[in-house]
Amino acid sequence: IIPVSGHAKIGNVELWQYVGLFLLLLMGFIIFVLIKKIAFFLLQKIQHKITHNTNLEVNKELKKLAHPISLLITVAFIDTIFPSLQFGLTTNTWVFLGLNIAKTIFWIYVFFKLVQVIMRIYSEFTERTHNRLDDQLVPILHNFLNGVVIIGGFFRLLALFGIDTTTLIAGAT
Repeated sequence: IIPVSGHAKIGNVELWQYVGLFLLLLMGFIIFVLIKKIAFFLLQKIQHKITHNTNLEVNKELKKLAHPISLLITVAFIDTIFPSLQFGLTTNTWVFLGLNIAKTIFWIYVFFKLVQVIMRIYSEFTERTHNRLDDQLVPILHNFLNGVVIIGGFFRLLALFGIDTTTLIAGAT
């Protein structure tokens, strides 16, 4: 299927692999842009269904949340299609490690933004009440949830680098 000129090598990589990589990245960018718009639309619908109102501050947070969600889907697309380019073992190992690290960082970012959206909605709810406990609980809950996200992400990154996190947790107790 590939013409003879496509098998010419430039730096141990055939020309068709460069073309395939370029097309993969181009398709990834198109998927990213489309999914970002779709994710923002869906997040707005979900937020409106839950809270029954629209808020510009929450919409800003939802836009920030739609970005890493679309990046996650784009990375999953690249992760699925990249093996068909038939790069060498070491190249695949490093690319997939990089993609897994990127996925973990994007998930951490998604959970951070999700915590911010939930806390924004909760703080709006607590402003309508006259209870001081609710107002004091918002920053405490926000910091706790951010800590859970950081610790979970840190353990996931350690697992990616081959560190057994169960022995790390057992050793810490």
